[in-house]
Amino acid sequence: MVKKYKEILRYHNNGFSQRQIADLTDVSRGTVIKTVDAFKRLNVSWRR
Repeated sequence: MVKKYKEILRYHNNGFSQRQIADLTDVSRGTVIKTVDAFKRLNVSWRR
């Protein structure tokens, strides 16, 4: 699952929409939103 989080954050950082990210990573749009929000709150870079 860690790989999925990294993929979500990489796509987000490259300007993909939430729907595009959900489709590309085969997760729900809610998972995309929660993942991006959590990393923003924690101020964590996706590259770590």
